[in-house]
Amino acid sequence: MSMSFIRIGTAIVIALAVMGEPFAPAQAQSQEDRMRLLEKTVEELLRRDEEKERKIKELEQQLQAARKGQIKSGETAASGRKRADDGDVWSTEVGDATLRFKRLGVDTALAAGYSSEKSEVIQQLQGGDHDPRQNGFTLQTLDLSFAGALDPYFDAQANLAFFIDPEGETVLEFEEAFMETRPLFGLRFKGGQFFTEFGRHNPTHLHAWEWLDQPVIATRLLGPDGIRNPGARLKWQAPTPWYASFLIGVQNATGETMASFRANDEFFEERPIGGRALNEDDVDDFDELTWHARLATAFDLGDKTHADLAVSGLIGPNATGSRARTLIGGVDAVLQRDLGEGRYIRWTTEAMYRSYQAQADVNNGLLPDTLKDYGLYTQVLWGFYPELAAGVRYEYATGEGESVGIFEDRNADPFRSDRHRVSPLFVWQFAPTAKFRLQYNYDNAQFLPNNTAHSVWAGLLWSFGLGTERHHDGHDHGHTH
Repeated sequence: MSMSFIRIGTAIVIALAVMGEPFAPAQAQSQEDRMRLLEKTVEELLRRDEEKERKIKELEQQLQAARKGQIKSGETAASGRKRADDGDVWSTEVGDATLRFKRLGVDTALAAGYSSEKSEVIQQLQGGDHDPRQNGFTLQTLDLSFAGALDPYFDAQANLAFFIDPEGETVLEFEEAFMETRPLFGLRFKGGQFFTEFGRHNPTHLHAWEWLDQPVIATRLLGPDGIRNPGARLKWQAPTPWYASFLIGVQNATGETMASFRANDEFFEERPIGGRALNEDDVDDFDELTWHARLATAFDLGDKTHADLAVSGLIGPNATGSRARTLIGGVDAVLQRDLGEGRYIRWTTEAMYRSYQAQADVNNGLLPDTLKDYGLYTQVLWGFYPELAAGVRYEYATGEGESVGIFEDRNADPFRSDRHRVSPLFVWQFAPTAKFRLQYNYDNAQFLPNNTAHSVWAGLLWSFGLGTERHHDGHDHGHTH
């Protein structure tokens, strides 16, 4: 029976009910009242019928489209696009797995400021490639991040970074591209190009730095752009009531991101370790790779206080000879207390030590030597209001063993001389994914013309993208800050 016949039949039944004396409403006192009531009732029923008919047609269209494969799980005809339940950009079924595109993001950091030193000295003071490195403006990074997963097997991530160097050249860095399996008996395998999980600062991307520049000791021992390279690592999380993990990994030792190891000729032209010369050798066995390990734990000290503690190690060949080795060790700790209502206080400390075996250099008349460099940074950040924070960082770096070649001695080497730095910081989180930072650096170092330098840096950092929120660092803490 068609919808029109249903409407006509309904109207006739109602008319008889309203107009018939035994069924007349008590409120209707005349034939005119009965007719008004009949008209309103018929209009309301017709309106409801039209609404039902429209909904039925919509459901029929969605059913037809679903049968043709045009609409899949999680998608609606109104939006016409995929909507994953957990906020993913896109997902689809692949056999017994789910392929997920979790995030596409852009993170940008712009700095501006002034230093009391000239341009050449500023680049020695601000030794990190992404530090503010000149008077005026510095584009520290434009970071493109991609994250996905093949559930329930593995996660994957890739990062590309652009920045402009002090000479005005645009630099593209292929930072990370790796996959990591889901836990199996507490074990997770990671393979690809990734930041070495050494210490606190090295695996942290620039957008998650609390201060505007890289710690001095990290620049000296891990290089201007941190340690990262192709490789693999295996991580085990222990089945303990508190968080505890151990990892071991191996990566290539050659390249500009392996400063304390084999590095390359371009790096040694700019920053030769201790003034030593590069002695190139072929990689012929696993002894020519860099190995790293890390033991970490995290636990609560009451309801509102949390602690992270870890030790890390690196060992591999360096560029001064076929039998020369570099050993780097480090410890790091974080203590954080929640003060309520978005307020907190966080104390972070990291110390590092490097033993760099320099082989004899017959061409330059240099005897074998072991160069030792060590130092630390310690910083306190106080979030005294949900959008405002202030802090101070202290840094110290020194060493043993003379620098040679282009340097008169160790004190003339900008990357090995005794150095102190104090850096007060102010942070304003003026939007959910954007913040302003203001930082002052007081430097005291032997290589400076007047032993001291003063710098002021302001920075803007903003992020946007699609999908789930990006992880801020490379650490698996077992808790959320």
